[in-house]
Amino acid sequence: MKRFAVLAAAAALAAAMPAFGQAGTGFSIFDGDAWFGITDSPTSGTATSPPTAVFRVNGATGTNHLFANWWWFRTPGDTREYAFHNASGTTGGGNTATTTWHLVGRGAVGNPYAFSAALTYTVTDTGDNLGQLVQSMVITNIGSEPMTLNLFNYADFDVNASSGGDSATGGLDGITITDGPWTILYQGVGASGYRVTPYAGLLGELTDASATNFSNTGLPFGPSDITAGFQWTLNLDAGQSATVVMSFAVVPTPASLALLGLGVLTAARRRR
Repeated sequence: MKRFAVLAAAAALAAAMPAFGQAGTGFSIFDGDAWFGITDSPTSGTATSPPTAVFRVNGATGTNHLFANWWWFRTPGDTREYAFHNASGTTGGGNTATTTWHLVGRGAVGNPYAFSAALTYTVTDTGDNLGQLVQSMVITNIGSEPMTLNLFNYADFDVNASSGGDSATGGLDGITITDGPWTILYQGVGASGYRVTPYAGLLGELTDASATNFSNTGLPFGPSDITAGFQWTLNLDAGQSATVVMSFAVVPTPASLALLGLGVLTAARRRR
């Protein structure tokens, strides 16, 4: 059975920090009645438990729709995915926060990788009992050779503060999850694939010793305990950057990307 952590403020986040977390990288942000909080980042790429997270749109102690959320990566030749780990730190306040990484190493078969990442979280109150969280990650190839990087976002939703009643429809353009009076739209802008499984199938796929690719499976879903994710594949020259955008929002009815104002948030690339 999953256990909820009450993360309404930074003090509560610290109290709920799992043993694997990197102290000082967890945070909570808010805008009006919309709140997002996440516990500290993993210290190991092979961590098997993602940070616990909350997403509320009716106040700091309102209904929580999220249990966990995190990012993984894989480089060519790797036989598995690795969690983003050993963050450089987190800065920010109010309705936004940014966590950064400087990841240099070798994959499972010795392939070198070197990239930096800056993940900015922005939470917005969009109306009564409505709200949105956007995560924008800028990846930069800091190595001397071209690099291919697969990125994975994982979300364990408990819509309506319930771990067993979630139903989902949709596809690559967005996954709509409902439970009771609540509807959440989960989107990975420009993603190459999605995957939906009951808890904790998807987490097992990302944390085991085998490489995983999301092949647009698992929908329609439920009602049950949902986990879902999106995958992106980036090809970056030395010094090149790319931006990947993920969001989830509590919406009044199933909505399109354009209605949420995310149409302009495409996966753009820029060269330094």
